[in-house]
Amino acid sequence: MTLHLSAPYTYTTMLSIFRRATYKLLESESLSGSVLDLGGGTIAEYHKLIKGTFTTVSLNIDESAKPDIVADLEKPLAIADAQYDGAILMNVLEHVFNYQQLIRETFRVLKKDGKVVIVVPFMFPIHPSPNDFHRFTDQALERLLQNTGFTSIKITPIAPGIMKVRHLMISRHIPHRIAALCEAPFSFLAQTIDSVFEKLSKKSGKNYNATHYPLGYLVTAKK
Repeated sequence: MTLHLSAPYTYTTMLSIFRRATYKLLESESLSGSVLDLGGGTIAEYHKLIKGTFTTVSLNIDESAKPDIVADLEKPLAIADAQYDGAILMNVLEHVFNYQQLIRETFRVLKKDGKVVIVVPFMFPIHPSPNDFHRFTDQALERLLQNTGFTSIKITPIAPGIMKVRHLMISRHIPHRIAALCEAPFSFLAQTIDSVFEKLSKKSGKNYNATHYPLGYLVTAKK
């Protein structure tokens, strides 16, 4: 299985609404000690967004990502128990068919009280890398982590709202340069409309909840 890194991470309007919202949430997270980045590489700007003093060890089957460890996430990790203080799975879980095994392996290699940070897409187009197998609801993620033994589970929806979803889907069909120019104003418009929808639904008694339409989830938990 090959897990490709995305384009370099920078704070520009060229970032998608999903990525900008993800990065904003990551800025409120912190890690410490030695952190295993599962599916990542040595060049990953999201490392700079997370607070705390930590060093990262990246693991990826794709050598072009220049990982510290070349390994297949579909197989058990050749890493001893309780080796890391933290772990990151950044847009990785959906690409791993044996995702339950990967979560168990993540739990195994973490030290006691070790923290995992997970980002997964939900209302998001299929994006093979080279495969795209899964989408997880917040309930599924909570049960998965609980059954593995994780505690202190926190799940935050990323950019929830039906108009944000429409904006993301449409922008992926627009030429890149045009999409980059329109990203900021269209994102603001989508956010405004979602806010109006939610207020109107409450007044009219409709069952519209923006959190039912998340672009993805940020999940944290401890061993």
